[in-house]
Amino acid sequence: MGIVGKIRRLETKIARAVDAAVESVAGREPREPIEVVHAVLDAAAAQIQTAGRNRRVFPFNAVTVHVLARGKAARARAAAVFDSDPPLRARIEGRLRDAGCEPPPLRVAVKYAAKPQAHWMLPECHVEFDREAAAETLIAESLVPDQPPRLDLIIVTGDAEKKSYAFTGGQINIGRRSDVLDKRRRFLRVNHVTFRESENEINRSVSRSHAHIMWVPESGEYRVCDDRSAQGTSLIRGGRPVPVPPGSRGTRLQNGDEIVVGQARIRVKVG
Repeated sequence: MGIVGKIRRLETKIARAVDAAVESVAGREPREPIEVVHAVLDAAAAQIQTAGRNRRVFPFNAVTVHVLARGKAARARAAAVFDSDPPLRARIEGRLRDAGCEPPPLRVAVKYAAKPQAHWMLPECHVEFDREAAAETLIAESLVPDQPPRLDLIIVTGDAEKKSYAFTGGQINIGRRSDVLDKRRRFLRVNHVTFRESENEINRSVSRSHAHIMWVPESGEYRVCDDRSAQGTSLIRGGRPVPVPPGSRGTRLQNGDEIVVGQARIRVKVG
């Protein structure tokens, strides 16, 4: 186990001891959804086994999480956390890697219950681990489309070379000017969604290498990534802003999202 994994395991043990001491004295408030997520990650990490030659393995490929949610409001609050980015599967995989274990392909399902069962590990949740047969795993993997769905990008604000663009998979670069060169006139990249060079304030807010969209075959989704632009990238989803942090991981796109690059906006249509 790496030093990071050892530190996190020690922190978990200390936190559990403190929680137990507090509960015995003052009782305990119900765990918040994000606390339940961390309990699930701890439960997954506890299943890691040593396989010899300093190898650590996770012996399961299916994880089912049962979450207590009494009523529609409680379920909505829990779903807002469990369905957010990063996905629960990615969180579990990250925790396993932190502990020095390369995770197998995982199927992760979340189920909501109106009341806890006697065998649950916590009053708010329970985690079941299983190893599915190859046929069952193939069925789960078949839910991810073999071919990327069509992605339509419609320019809402800003002056681009086209009013709309259509793509199928791959990487889609967004920026100002079609061919991007460095100060020495060396080629850097091609923008597939191109805002014109002009004095238009909206267009000037778009960096030449602003953002890109990528198709992720493993999860069957498009993700938008900010390429460390000057004025940043975000999404408008259901009238609310969703940040897109700089870096390669990006944020998952949904049908109807609007991508905000600087002051320009691009509407997303998937499928």
